[in-house]
Amino acid sequence: MVMIVFKPKENMCADISMQKVADYEAYGRSLWAEYAYKCEQLMIDANACSEETICQTALGIILADYRFDKYKTMKSEEYPKLEAIVFFTDKFGKAQKEFEDYAALANAIRFTKDLYNEPDGQYQLEQYFFEIKRLEYLGLGFKDCGGNLLRLVWKGSDNSTEKIIVAENRQKSAIAAGVMKVIALQRLPINITVYLKIDEAINDLLVKNPIYITDNIYNETQVEKELRRVYNLIREIKYA
Repeated sequence: MVMIVFKPKENMCADISMQKVADYEAYGRSLWAEYAYKCEQLMIDANACSEETICQTALGIILADYRFDKYKTMKSEEYPKLEAIVFFTDKFGKAQKEFEDYAALANAIRFTKDLYNEPDGQYQLEQYFFEIKRLEYLGLGFKDCGGNLLRLVWKGSDNSTEKIIVAENRQKSAIAAGVMKVIALQRLPINITVYLKIDEAINDLLVKNPIYITDNIYNETQVEKELRRVYNLIREIKYA
């Protein structure tokens, strides 16, 4: 994954200057498309831009850098050359701090896409369970409830209020697990429980007003869109 670096303006030796655009995440994706196979490092003068727009650009770059090639044999020249993006700004400290939440979101999206892309025939349920259980290192509670039902719990608040997310099948479970990962990485002060039914429908789960992962997820674009939809719902709860 391409590395994002923030440096002070006085050390600047930039290749390009950031443009003012309507959509900075899309701009970041376009930068990746233009420079990924041209150079190993891209130096960007971002001093005229806000921390938010710099972070949005960096997020677009990281997300554009994703590819699932675990089962492919590729020649060295087929891989992107670009290894690092350096943003020069007098606000480099603030930008670096603000980017932590964006980096957490990018991490969760990439994690989700990896799970989503794993072929059922080669990636057994035990491997799938283990990959989700590994999220315990972030402070998430994990329980195998039997019958291919997993439960993830995030206790980020002393408040008793709790939201429930429900996901059925592998694809939806990948998205829900990704939502929990970004919540845990960002240490959001909210209580969330996710029920993941990997192979079958949930028929007897008695919970109030759960958030369901939507049906009809057929590609990576829809995976990312749905993760961000649910994540944004959770953030609205946090700031309510």
